[in-house]
Amino acid sequence: MNNKYITSQKKALSWLKTNTINHQGIITTSEQRVCYNEVTGYLIPTLLEFGEIALASQYADYLGTVQNPNGSFNGVDGKEYVFDTGQVLRGLIKMAQKNDKYINAATRASEYISTRIQGNGRIQSDWGGIINENVHVYILPALLEAGQFLDNQLFFEKAMLSLDYYKKNFSEEILHDELTHFSAYIIDGFLDMGEIELIKPQIEYYLSMQKKDGSLPGKVSVYWVCSTGLAQLAVIGYKLNYEKESDLFLEHLFQIQNPSGGFFGSYGKDSNYFPYEEISWSVKYFLDAILEKQRTYFNLRSNIFPENLSNSDGRLLYIIDSISNFSDKRKKVLDIGCGTGRFSSKIQEYNPQLSIHGVDISEKLLSKVPEGIKTKEGNVLNIPYKDESFDIIICVEALEHSLNPQNAINEMLRVLMKNGKIIIIDKNLEKLGAMEISPFEQWFDKDVIIKFLQNKCTKVKCTSIEYDNLPADGLFLAWEGTKL
Repeated sequence: MNNKYITSQKKALSWLKTNTINHQGIITTSEQRVCYNEVTGYLIPTLLEFGEIALASQYADYLGTVQNPNGSFNGVDGKEYVFDTGQVLRGLIKMAQKNDKYINAATRASEYISTRIQGNGRIQSDWGGIINENVHVYILPALLEAGQFLDNQLFFEKAMLSLDYYKKNFSEEILHDELTHFSAYIIDGFLDMGEIELIKPQIEYYLSMQKKDGSLPGKVSVYWVCSTGLAQLAVIGYKLNYEKESDLFLEHLFQIQNPSGGFFGSYGKDSNYFPYEEISWSVKYFLDAILEKQRTYFNLRSNIFPENLSNSDGRLLYIIDSISNFSDKRKKVLDIGCGTGRFSSKIQEYNPQLSIHGVDISEKLLSKVPEGIKTKEGNVLNIPYKDESFDIIICVEALEHSLNPQNAINEMLRVLMKNGKIIIIDKNLEKLGAMEISPFEQWFDKDVIIKFLQNKCTKVKCTSIEYDNLPADGLFLAWEGTKL
């Protein structure tokens, strides 16, 4: 199945793996093959969202070995930087939420950042004016998240104090003469701190300059494109539901992506931002843009997803039968990609004793889930629960939206208890074309999913099942297995 979203993200992830230094993190550029702590740190959340847990853990473990005694992290030049430390914190705090061993490093990084926030909220630049100091706003969402997760009021107060300072000192001129990459740091930092009204006119300013091919000048006064800035603006645009414009940004990125899966820093006549070097941070934001595309797609189309389900639906009956044949002691069920909760609610009606939980990428869809189903926003590749949390996993027509099905299955099995049951219901590749599909959807060869499950499961089987009160015709398949 030739899908640009799937093939391009695979190439980008391959670039990251190829350009990761053994037992360390990501290179700086294709010509500077030394580890870049800043990018290594803020790549961690991206890797987690793509189900690359082992690589994210490698990055975090490495960062723990190079953290300075005062909690800071160095740039490539060997000097400590508060901005770099803030970006490393983005990764460490996400890892700390999965494993307690990263809490100490995340706490120390947060303490260091807090000491660098002055009484008026300013974070003084370490760059000597080379880069606009206002990019420090991009540190604040990580510090705020650290304050919330670590239950540290100081981190929270410092983040809000600094936000107030940069809001008071913000002006459009700060952005319009900057490289789009740096301007996007500022805009996204404010956005993630909840300042939508402040930055919405700024993103609209950039969108007004977008060309028909999706490109955008890297600076107001140039004709060349900054690949990272383009990807970051796509991320921001999706967050603000500018889907059409962000789709165009992504389309241009698909066109300029190098065969290696990476991106030069800039493209076009007289470009001067790493024009002949592939840069690691561009790949990060390209992958983030694809993830935000998915979230936006489902949020904006939440009304088209059905909320009701017939009691005689073949998919539902298969699940109920499979659960009924399982041990009576099994009580905790997770519905991955639960959507509006129509399967979860019917399963709960069948057995009120079950504790049903649902995960979905769309907050809009989750808002429609009936009471009694415990929900969390999450990605099938990054399920927001700890290892072995559930007795039964069900996944109905959600694996097809995963950008990496094998990683998604591994992630589902991670949160499944030993001897627990997994049930996946999705569409058969042999029937491709029978229904309209989304831009990033993929259907499956039954033997491929069987092989993925057999890596960690026993009693694996695949069955053609009925659906929508229609007979089994091979369109819908049900795979199940018991975790070893």
